Amino acid sequence: MDSTRWSVVTVTQEYRSLAIGELSGWVIFSEDHAGNPIGFDSQGIVLVFDHDFGGVTHLHPDFETYLRVTCLKLED
Repeated sequence: MDSTRWSVVTVTQEYRSLAIGELSGWVIFSEDHAGNPIGFDSQGIVLVFDHDFGGVTHLHPDFETYLRVTCLKLED
């Protein structure tokens, strides 16, 4: 995310205020280059919400896998 959007709490509250049903229980911890929120749900599954098609895509089964595969580029 942008260097001014460092607070997970603030960004999560911002997205929840938009009242997008799919995001209501998520914790938003990042955004992709198109501004789509990336977060995890109550089960810990990492997801991305695409504003363009209005849908959710499953990225990883948990936050640890997201960090290892997406951020650190390690094998799953």
